[in-house]
Order: sequence, then structure tokens, then C-alpha cells
Amino acid sequence: MLALASLAVVIANLVILKQISQLTQESSLSMSIALGKLQGIAAGGLSVIETLRASAAESAAFARFGGALAQYITAHQRVENLGLKYRQLPAVLMLLNEALILCFGGYRVIEGHLTIGMLVAFQALSLSFIVPAMALAGMMTTVQNLRGDLQRVEDVLQYARDPLADGIPEFLDDDLREGPVKLAGHLEFRNVSFGYNPTDPPLLSDFSLLVRPGERIAIVGRSGCGKSTVAKLVAGLYMPTEGEILFDGKSREAYSRARLAGSVALVDQDITLFEGSFRENLTMWDPSVSDSELIAAAKDALIHDFVMSRPEGYDGLVIEGGRNMSGGQRQRLEIARALLTNPRLLVLDEATSALDTATEEALEHNLRRRGCSCIIIAHRLSTVRDQTASSCWTRGNWSSRVA
Repeated sequence: MLALASLAVVIANLVILKQISQLTQESSLSMSIALGKLQGIAAGGLSVIETLRASAAESAAFARFGGALAQYITAHQRVENLGLKYRQLPAVLMLLNEALILCFGGYRVIEGHLTIGMLVAFQALSLSFIVPAMALAGMMTTVQNLRGDLQRVEDVLQYARDPLADGIPEFLDDDLREGPVKLAGHLEFRNVSFGYNPTDPPLLSDFSLLVRPGERIAIVGRSGCGKSTVAKLVAGLYMPTEGEILFDGKSREAYSRARLAGSVALVDQDITLFEGSFRENLTMWDPSVSDSELIAAAKDALIHDFVMSRPEGYDGLVIEGGRNMSGGQRQRLEIARALLTNPRLLVLDEATSALDTATEEALEHNLRRRGCSCIIIAHRLSTVRDQTASSCWTRGNWSSRVA
């Protein structure tokens, strides 16, 4: 009977925790979502702090942050309250177990069916059983909290792995593995279709483009017609839904990721500079880049003189986002980063929009001297007037092509 009483206490503890474990998991998930929202609002506000100050919107931004903070605090308090109850439950049930043993055991001692020594021995044995069981049950609180966080991670893990992340596949033939370190710069879009939303018409439909080694192609068109999408497809940031993109006559999967990264470079219209030195921003922490290569790329991008005018030169500090530089200087620094790998195919997506005409022409001359294939995306006709071919299209369809 005493053994059944101890077992009943353990079972009751597990049943109660099982019933309320779902509530804990939901509360933990709500807290994780609230924390992510709070961090996102804080990071977003800091990234546009100059815009907030210029438009006198600090109060509105702070109110939005305060609302997100209140939601997180409420969710956190709910999780802590539930955790406090769960942590106390095993102790209460353990005291109940002690009381049951003393009551039933004392009654059996009075009746003469049990000695005091046997009662004490059973009490000690019951503790050796019930303490680990209660500790195991108490771990359910931590497990449920972790499950709430893991559910957010599963949102990422459920997507298919990027096939380019693993480098070259093992099943490729040996002749595809061999070849020069750099590609020749030949690019072909063959009946490519792509859309961001599968329910909407594709942004690019049956799109074809041929760029020969050393050729310079300019793409112009109205905003939103898909010019930047073409640039991202070349860089491998997006994958086409139909058709294929060929580099030197072979698909992207035929080459290692390192070989493509050293042969194809993209200068996006959204400039990305992190806090660190000019050298780190240019080399991306690659210690194998020599000073001569670094200086050559910077000179061709017309940023070398500016860097050397700083007290520490290439070891000078770049503030996050390049806020201690002008728009044109940021663009030239990004172009220098792309040129550092000596790419055979260079994609410039509005990469010179902040440059004056003289600087743009000098940069154009340096790029031509390198002899790499170029795809230039721009709105200004002055940027594309001297290219091998200029193309215009509306929503992914060619409207004119002038060689």
C-alpha cells in the first residue's frame, strides 16, 4: 500500500505536467515571437535614426518600441509565472508523499503489521525513487521552453538546403571539375522565367540573353520591370523557376562555389559596408589578398586617393553603413571590393548613380581596360551610351535591342 501511494504521487505529478505542458509551449513561443519583434524594431530604428531625426518621428518610433517592449514583458511574465508553478509542484507533491507514508505507515505500525525500522527504511527507499522522478518531471518546464524556441528554428529548417552551399556535387563528371581557375565570361540566359510570388504572373517570362566574353551589355527600363532581378539571378541569389542560366556553356551547378565567386561579381544598388577597416571591407577578411592587388582594385575604382587621405590609410575605420563617407565614395568602395577578385563577368546594378559624369567616365575606362564582360543596369542613358548593346524591356520582355 505504501509503494502504491508513492507511485500514485509520481503518476499524478506526470499527469498534471502533461496537461499543462501545451500551455507552457504556447507561452514560450509567444515570448520568442515578441522578443524577435522587439529586437527587429530596435535594430530597424537604429538603422534609420537619421531619417527619424530629420522627420521628427522619434516619439512615434519610441511609442512603437514601447508597445513591443510591453508585449514582450507580458509574455515573459506569463512564462515565468507558469514556470514558478511548475517548479513548486514537485516539492508540494513530495511533501504529500511524505505525509501519506507517515499516515499509512504509522497506522500499519499501530496495527502491528509494520515495525518502526521498516517504516524508516521504506521512507528512505521512497525518497531514492521519488526524488529523481520529480526532478525528471521538473525538467519538462525547461523542455517546453526550448520547444517554443525550436519551433521558430524549424521555420528555417523546413526549407530545402541551398544546392550551391555544398559546393560542387559529387556526381559530376571529371571533365566538369577541371579547367582554368577563372571562367571566360560567357553568359547565357536561355528561356528563363522567374517570379517572386507563384500566384502572380512571372516578372521574367521566357527571357533570353547572351553575353560573350569581353562584351558589355547595358540594360535599361522603367522601375520594377525586373532589371535588378536579372542581376540577382546572375549572382545566384535567386534561382529561375524555368529555363537555365549557363556560364561558359555549363550550368551553375557544374562549378564550385569558390570558382564562381572568383569569376562573377555583383555590385548591387544597395551598398553593404560594415564597421571595420577599409582593408576588411575590401578583402572580406581574406588574408591571402596582397597589398598590390588591393591597391590595384582601389585605383581602378578611383577610391585609392580617398583612402590614402585618411590618417590610417587602408587600416582606417569605416563606420557601419559607410556613414562617414559620401554616396559616391561608398559606391566606389563597393566596386573596388568586386574588382578585387578580378572577375571575368561583372554586373553593375545602378552602381554609379551617385558619381559625377567625369568620375563615371574614368571608371568606365578602367573597367574596359580590365577586359571583363559587363552587364550594366542603369536609368541614365549617359551611363549606357557607349556599351556594345543597349536593351530595353518592360516587365521582363524585350522592347528594343540596339547593337
